[in-house]
Parts: sequence; C-alpha cells; structure tokens
Amino acid sequence: MIQADRQSQPVAAFLGAFDRMNYGDILLPIVLERSFERQLPGKFEFRFYGTIKSDLRAFGGRPTRAIRDLANDRKLPPGSIAVVVGGEVLTQTWAAIHSFLRPRRTLFERFIRRRLGKPVFERFLRQRYAPSLRQPFVVEPRCFSAPVSVAYSSVGGVGLQKCPPWLQLNVHKCLRSAAFVSVRDKSTEKALHDSTASLKCTLAPDAATLIGTLWPMPALEPLLSEEAKQLKSHLGGLKYACFQCSLHHGSAHVGAIVQQLKTLKALHGLELVLLPIGRAYRHDDQVLLQAVQEGLNGSAILPTQNSIYDTMYLIANSSLFIGTSLHGHITAMAYRVPSIALSSVSDKLGNYLSTWYPNDSCPFAELPAFQQPAAAALKLDRGYLNRIAEGVEERSGSNMSQLVRSCE
Repeated sequence: MIQADRQSQPVAAFLGAFDRMNYGDILLPIVLERSFERQLPGKFEFRFYGTIKSDLRAFGGRPTRAIRDLANDRKLPPGSIAVVVGGEVLTQTWAAIHSFLRPRRTLFERFIRRRLGKPVFERFLRQRYAPSLRQPFVVEPRCFSAPVSVAYSSVGGVGLQKCPPWLQLNVHKCLRSAAFVSVRDKSTEKALHDSTASLKCTLAPDAATLIGTLWPMPALEPLLSEEAKQLKSHLGGLKYACFQCSLHHGSAHVGAIVQQLKTLKALHGLELVLLPIGRAYRHDDQVLLQAVQEGLNGSAILPTQNSIYDTMYLIANSSLFIGTSLHGHITAMAYRVPSIALSSVSDKLGNYLSTWYPNDSCPFAELPAFQQPAAAALKLDRGYLNRIAEGVEERSGSNMSQLVRSCE
C-alpha cells in the first residue's frame, strides 16, 4: 500500500512504458504533462513511472521511477491521481514487458519458464517488479492508501478477447473502478463492451494527436539535437521522404525495400531519410535501416541519436512518411504530411488508422510494394489532410479536457 503524506502537493503519477527506447512510449507522458499543466497550471507535481528506473532525457524523455516504488511504500498525498498513459497496455503481462527490458533470460529464468510453466514464470516476474499489480500497467484505486483517482488515457487493447481469462477479468475489474477511461480504437472498445456492458469508456484518438498544437513548427527548432541541426542544414530546402520499418516487418524484404526506395527517389526527386523510431528490443528499427542504408550505398541519411523532437521535426518537414510505426503516422497527420502504412489491417496500426482516418488519407501497402501507393500519396491535397487532422484533434482535445476534469 502507498502511504499518504498529507502535507505534500498532489501528485500526477503517469504510468507506462516510458523506460524503453521507443518514440511513442517516450512521447506520450510529455504530451500528458503539457496538457495537464496548460489546463491546471501548478496544481500537480508530475512523476513518471516505468517498469524500471530509467533516464532517457538525452532523447527528450522523462526520468522514470520503478513501478515498485509506485506500488509499495512511496507517499502519494490526497488529491493525487494515477494516469495510465496510452499504448497497448491492457493486454500486457509481466513476461511480455520483461522480454522488452531483458531480452536474454538468465539460466534461472529459463529453468522457471521451461520446467515450471508460464503461470509460475509470470508470478515470479510479478514478485520481482511489483507484487501488488497483476499486470504492469493496470491499476485501481485500492492500490493507494490515500484517496487517489485512477484514469486511463486513450489506451489500447487489440486482441484483449484472446487473452487468458484471468487477464480479462483483471482489466474489467480495474477499469470499472477508474474515474475515467478512454480507448483509442474500435477493436478495443468492442472487446470491452462485449464482455462488460456496464463499463463506461470513451472512444478517443491517441493523445499524441495533439503534438502539432502543443509543438508547432517554430517551437520544435530550439529543441533539436546537434545531430538534427546538422541534418537540417544538410537538407536545406530539399524535399525528402522519411522511411521507417521495424526489423520484424522488414528483415525478409531488405533488397526489395532498397529497390523501391531507389525508384521513389528517381521518380519524384526526393532525398531519403531513414528514421529509426523504435530502437527498443523487438522493434530494432536501426538494425533494419542500417542494412537498407548499406544497400543504398550510403545515399540515404540515417540519424543515430534522434530525440523525440528530432523525430517530430524530420517527419513534419518531410514530403512523405512511410513506415510501420503508429506514432510515426500520428505525427505525420499532426503536421499534415501524407503517409503510407506498411502493415496489415489486423494489428494495432491497422485498427487505429481505420478507426480515425479515411483509407485514402493513409493507405496501406504490404511490404515490399509501397512505391505506387507512395506516388498517389504525394498527390494528396494538403487541405484534405488538414480537414481530417482538425477533426481528429478536436476529438482528442475534448477527451483530454474530460480526462483532466475527472482528476480535479
């Protein structure tokens, strides 16, 4: 239980996967922090909790406290709030999160997993990280000794109905006790409503939709890293396309990707920026893009240390974004840049985009054939993109206001 310190300023405790090198995971808590501060200036002390203690400030992130600190004896004063911040949090288990942070299991971990089975391994990891939480990012008010509100901000749970019964029950129990719940795609909304008709949740876009209003173009330039400033100078007024792809999606198609990018560059006169958005384990964009750069004989730009602000800026100033990253596409739309989604419609990317964007505003292309859809996307009317983006931003802003009001 968390012991309350009644003399302290209320805390806004943001909980999520902010401790790994993934653009969206690092970006979301900063969007929430800025939105809360704009609507309730000076009310809260902001704290950030990941699975482990981390410090990604070099990449624009916030230092995180370990989730154990939140779940054990740390003090949260009355009036504090705990906000679960976006992402595919509802379906996560301790084993899944552990695999992102510790890709190589120890001999002891392998023994438990193989000899004693998945349920025992899950309990073992839960004891290590936060014994009072059945799932990493699913909490309820009774975790706290002081009156603490819990809210969920535009969370995802694609595939929830396929998860083990214990996990579904835990999600439903915790969400029913929350002061506010919003989900970011129709698939998650349907899964929750089908299993728990009494659960009240709002369908709302991902909070990152608001970055274009929170960080307009002039506000981004002072935040750029030295590497990004050099890239900006190198590109000058040249038009370019941003290409991103995870290792999982692209490893079997490196040669074809190289040929498609060569064609794109030749036909449309575009420079190429290979943009690693997810560097965390099981994303490994940088590994795939390094291979692509070698195939292009070094003719494409590959940033090595891009911060979240560098990523925003590079996408915002591009003529086209092509990639597998959900938050890459959200960023493109926030700055009215056409994009091509390299993924099937069955995953989180497809579910999100089909919920909020017309097909022609962000078409899908299966790897490796993306050159033709890219040619069509380059012809899209920016006024059309602007109307779509404004509608989504209005829904997202309304959701943020409801979230903040629920925490007053």
